[in-house]
Amino acid sequence: KQSSLASAGLIPAWAWKDVVSTLITAMTNRHLAKHQGRDSAPPLLNASLALLVAVVSSGLQTLAERCKDNIVIKQLRPSMGLGVGFGVNNVFRSLFADVWLKLLFQLAYVSSMTVAIPVAQIPARRELDYHREHFSSYCVKVLELLILSGSFVVAWAWKVVFDFSSHPVGTSAAGQLGASMCVSVVLITLVALAVALGPKVPEVWLDTLTTVVGLNFGWTWMDYSADVASKFATSTLGLWACTVVIITILLAVVMLAELVAHKCEERMISNSQEGTELSVAPVDDGAPDGDADLTQGP
Repeated sequence: KQSSLASAGLIPAWAWKDVVSTLITAMTNRHLAKHQGRDSAPPLLNASLALLVAVVSSGLQTLAERCKDNIVIKQLRPSMGLGVGFGVNNVFRSLFADVWLKLLFQLAYVSSMTVAIPVAQIPARRELDYHREHFSSYCVKVLELLILSGSFVVAWAWKVVFDFSSHPVGTSAAGQLGASMCVSVVLITLVALAVALGPKVPEVWLDTLTTVVGLNFGWTWMDYSADVASKFATSTLGLWACTVVIITILLAVVMLAELVAHKCEERMISNSQEGTELSVAPVDDGAPDGDADLTQGP
C-alpha cells in the first residue's frame, strides 16, 4: 500500500515536470526563431523561466496545503519540487552548453555539484530560518523550493553520468537491463555507506542522497521499461497492457523485498533478545551455596 501511494505521488510530479519542460522548450524555440544563428537560449532567459516556475509552483503548493483533508491534494503537495529542479537544472545546461555532452566535464560537474550544493544549502536554510519572520509565507515558499531544487540538480547531474556510462551497452533491452542493474548496485552502495556512517552524515547530505538515489533508481528502470514496451507494445492498447504488467511485476518485487526485510528484521531482533537473555543468566560454577560453606574449613 505504501509503495503504491508513493508511486502515485510521482505521477503528478512528473506531469508538472513535463509542463515545465514544454514551457521552457516553447520559450526557447520562440527566442531562437527571433535570433537566427543561435544554438541555445541565453542563461538569463532560462534563469528567468526557472524563477517563474518557482513562483507558480509555490502558488500551487500553497493552495494545495490549504486543502488538508483531500487525499488527492495531499498527493500534489510534493509534486512541485521536481518541476522547479528541472528549471534550475536547465540554467546550468545553458551555462555550459558547449561542453555539456563531454564526459570529462560531466565527471567534474557531478563531483563539484555533489559537494557544493549541499554545502550551500546549509547556510541558505539557516539564513532563511533566521529571516523567516521578515518575509511573507509565499516568499518563504518560493525560497524553500529554490533551495530544494539544488538536490534535484545533483540528481540530474548523476543521471547524465549514468547515461554516459550505460550508453555503450544500453542499445538493447538486454543491455539496458544490465546497465540498470549496475546503476542500482552503485546506488545501493551509496545508501549502504550512508547507513554505515550513521550520525556522521549531516542531514542535508542525507536529503540530497535520498533525492539522488530515488530519482536515478526510477530513471534507470524507466529506461528499461521503455525499451521493453517499445518491443512489445505496438498500439495504445498494447502499451497499456505492457504498463499494467510492468507495474504488477514491480509491485510484486517491492512486496517481496519488504517481506524479506521484515523477516530479517524480526530475526535480528530475536537473536538480539536471545543474546541478552544469555548474558544475564546466572552461571553455575559448582560451588556450594551459603556463606557458612565458604568460611568453614574441612
